[in-house]
Amino acid sequence: MSMKALYILRHGKASWAATGSQDFDRELTPRGSQDAIRLGKYCAENGLVPAIALVSTARRAHETFDHFNQGLAAASASVLEVRFEPDLYLATIQQIHKHLSALPSATPSALIIGHNPGLHEFVMRHSVNDRTPDLQRDSADFPTAALAAFDFDTESWGDIETARGRLNHLVFPKDIDQS
Repeated sequence: MSMKALYILRHGKASWAATGSQDFDRELTPRGSQDAIRLGKYCAENGLVPAIALVSTARRAHETFDHFNQGLAAASASVLEVRFEPDLYLATIQQIHKHLSALPSATPSALIIGHNPGLHEFVMRHSVNDRTPDLQRDSADFPTAALAAFDFDTESWGDIETARGRLNHLVFPKDIDQS
């Protein structure tokens, strides 16, 4: 049986929407940009490089991908393909599963960049090991720029909806060396 690697990344810290602007249009703060770059470098250095990224079209998610990919590139890696998906904006766990199910079985790894609460629910539902309590420090939160890396022992992305994954990495920006 083959393995599927799945990376779940919540967008970086974003500015609060200015009066009259929409949540969808919120941009990353300087800290959010730096966190995304550091996470990209971390992923490259740890062999966590996705073949495809599925990214919410919200500005903060798009910017997170750009900075994350910049961090990957700084470590001589890059995402092979990216798709910006409008319905990943505030996606439910069911919408996340729908996107994963549509991936070809030949795709070995995928990254989803999106939003809470759907990402947090996904991570809690699919993790089944000792790393899970790290997420329960505050069960209502999967902080900005948090990364969860899973392995699923399956041939098809469509099987993930009912599978439990092995949570191999749970990284918060504050856990990564600032240098």
